[in-house]
Amino acid sequence: MTGWFESDPNDDFTIPPLGVTHSREAKDDRSFEVFHSAPCSQNSSASRPYDMMKRTGLAVLVVLALIPLSVSAVDRDFLEAWERAQKGRPERLSSTGTIALRGEPGTPLRIDGQVLTNAGRASVRDAVVFAWQTDAQGIYDRREAGLHSWRLRGWAKTDAEGRFRFKTIRPVAYPNGREPAHVHFTVQRSDGRRYFASDLMFDDDPLITASIRERRRAGIAKVESADGAQSVTIRLELEEKNRF
Repeated sequence: MTGWFESDPNDDFTIPPLGVTHSREAKDDRSFEVFHSAPCSQNSSASRPYDMMKRTGLAVLVVLALIPLSVSAVDRDFLEAWERAQKGRPERLSSTGTIALRGEPGTPLRIDGQVLTNAGRASVRDAVVFAWQTDAQGIYDRREAGLHSWRLRGWAKTDAEGRFRFKTIRPVAYPNGREPAHVHFTVQRSDGRRYFASDLMFDDDPLITASIRERRRAGIAKVESADGAQSVTIRLELEEKNRF
């Protein structure tokens, strides 16, 4: 059983560059997959205002100045979906959360993590970690559930050392896709600041090319197996450039 990265000419598949939202329909019509990266200055939503400025001049600059960066730099559909998802967050959270309930098809997986800041020198306590992933068939949800719908999702709140744990199943790559299987994370600090965090990938995934392994090593975890279950450990380092 069993992302999104910057494209590389040596890769045998195309991955959206950081800051770009990519959507596609699965050829087998089972689902559609959508994946996002952290906001940056060179993304599709940022390039459109640039084209508009060339056409409409200074007036557009004034309008853009009134739009908060956190909204204009992130895909609005995704942001709205993220906010909708948070309405399902349990009122009480502990440092252990559940993404996939007992009985969900797939290989049981335990994710142990730690949220850090200041280039990994300080832990972040009382932060809410939100995670979502595909199921054992590589899909996020039924088509009728709508765009940016995540059936397998969960929350955990970091302890005094910034640690958290999720119980889930190992995700599977998108149908007909060549992107490595992964788990997405966002982190919301106690003061409300929100961050995109690194995807979790698996070091034994044959879809991880050498170039991806080199660029994304921080998010690729070693898989431990015992008694039919697997476990991984990941560090989520928060960076201001990844706020949304």
